Amino acid sequence: MNTIDIDTGGTFTDGVFRYGASIVTAKVDTTPHNRVQCFMDCIEAGALLLGKDVRDLLQDTDVIRYSTTAATNALIQRRGARIGLLVSADDEERLYHRGDGRSKIWPLLNPSMVRGIREDVDSTGQLKAELDADSFREAAESLLDHGARLLVVAFRNASLNAANERRALQLFRELFPSHHLGMPFLLLSHEVTSRAGDSERLNTAVISGYLHRDLVSYLYKCDDAVRSRGYRHPLLVVHSSGGLARVAKTKAINTYNSGPTAGVFGASKIAQRYGLDSVVTMDMGGTSTDVAFIKSGKVAISHDVLIEGIPVSLPMIDVLGLGGGGGSLARVSDGQIVVGPDSAGAVPGPACYDLGSTLPTVTDADLALGLIDPSNFLSGRRRINQTLAQESLANVLAAPLKLSVDEAALQVRQILAGALSSQVRNEAQRRNFNLASAVLFAYGGAGPLHAADFAAALGIASFYVFPESAVFSAAGSSTMAIEHMYERRIQRSDTESLKNSLQRTQSELRMHAKRDIRGEGFDPEHAVMQTTIETTDGRLLAQSSGAIDDSLEGRTDIVVRLTATLQNTTEPKPMATTKGSPGRSMETTIRNIGWADGRRSTPVVSIDRMEVGVRHQGPMTIEFGETTCVVPAGWAAEKDAFSALKVQINRG
Repeated sequence: MNTIDIDTGGTFTDGVFRYGASIVTAKVDTTPHNRVQCFMDCIEAGALLLGKDVRDLLQDTDVIRYSTTAATNALIQRRGARIGLLVSADDEERLYHRGDGRSKIWPLLNPSMVRGIREDVDSTGQLKAELDADSFREAAESLLDHGARLLVVAFRNASLNAANERRALQLFRELFPSHHLGMPFLLLSHEVTSRAGDSERLNTAVISGYLHRDLVSYLYKCDDAVRSRGYRHPLLVVHSSGGLARVAKTKAINTYNSGPTAGVFGASKIAQRYGLDSVVTMDMGGTSTDVAFIKSGKVAISHDVLIEGIPVSLPMIDVLGLGGGGGSLARVSDGQIVVGPDSAGAVPGPACYDLGSTLPTVTDADLALGLIDPSNFLSGRRRINQTLAQESLANVLAAPLKLSVDEAALQVRQILAGALSSQVRNEAQRRNFNLASAVLFAYGGAGPLHAADFAAALGIASFYVFPESAVFSAAGSSTMAIEHMYERRIQRSDTESLKNSLQRTQSELRMHAKRDIRGEGFDPEHAVMQTTIETTDGRLLAQSSGAIDDSLEGRTDIVVRLTATLQNTTEPKPMATTKGSPGRSMETTIRNIGWADGRRSTPVVSIDRMEVGVRHQGPMTIEFGETTCVVPAGWAAEKDAFSALKVQINRG
């Protein structure tokens, strides 16, 4: 099977291309002004490496999988759409929030863009009167007149009875027929999530709406771009719940942490390969570092998620997003060096890129110390300027603090490791995760450069770097399955028992699942359907058919979830480098590198030249083409049969 896996991050867009017996990787600059461009730039780079024309490559490709941090970055930078929100009357201020203080969703909303609609639905969801058409039309027109680019409808108790939300959609379509030029978009909260909790459901719908127009438009443009060049299948998008689905079945909020999710799934497969019980993943790119905790090869899924501090009601892979990466800017504040969270991005990038910036970044610190080869950055595809890196550190950090350039660069690295590890320790403690018995997986373009410092700060004694580490999220998406998840809250009624209602609902959801998998271009008969029964507050009651009947005892309402999964039956083999020649001396070069105890001549070796099973003592650096692994003194590195590098603290 010929496949393309692409991940767009804040700084770089990565690709993994499997064509016949060939595997190539590509890394291009992310173009924030037009992410379709970097998506296609990456495909063109992959085609060039394979010696193929883009159209021929796409015509021969069976699957394209895509992950992106666009939603994450848009939310962090508050670059979403102007939302108009329609809620049940009398909740315009609290937005169903019943705790202390204000609802956490307000930073995404303008207070003047909320309207209350009078409706008559009791606490059980019983509809006593139909939504007033005139009130809805007046409110919708008012919000659009005030500049709303998208309307969100989130009525009270819609998880129990969505009739009024559906009525709102009907009225909206009458107001704006499908042929209406520039027709605005309306989003119903129960279609984003049907879970109980009016406040969380409203938050989830508002975030999805806030991101929807620009994100979905860009994903459709990516889909159109490859189809117009010969690709004949749906573009599959990585969802933060851990599955893949076509663009038409993707809500904007599904792509939050999309790239890190793909990386964590790839890491879980590798953890299973090695039989590792406890793994911490460290995904450091140019803009941020994402961390996850893997136990017994399993990825944790959370149903009570905070997105930028906002409670939402949607299942997501548990990924901890931290500010700080290779592009993080360093400055002096109150007599001390501060690193991040703001980033230089792809343009102008670090000072060493020579694109106009004079501000130092973590990458400039790495380069100034000699940890990166300026002539072999990104496998030689970009030349970077070590002198500019040193000058930026000297002018912005070293001179004001009366430090040497090396001292300033080492402090930048130490401060980054300290800040990240402090947050990770807190999260590990909250999860009862024992860091001392864990192994670290280091990936992302900057991860292997900082893994030893990060591991030491966490008390972790060993870490792995993989041949695909620099493009790990793109590689990780190739391990994921087609997945659709459907949730519905159902109640016992006067005319139907809860058991009968459950059976009917399951049948309906199965029909939807088969239709959606068929829409992805696959046979739904090969899909695995699993039903889960939960209480309305998320407590698991049953997840196997044999236990479902017992779980209904004494219940008046439940949440039923159907997950339809089409497993990846052509999971790719591990990427590999050459294994080296037994009996031949390892070829090394020597570079003058700045370490904590001063400058010294240090061996630099390509992973390709290392022999399997031979242990090498640090200090040294090991080059993987598009990333570099730093092995300080006191650590030892060994290449294994999968061409991965295991680095351990020397025990004596």
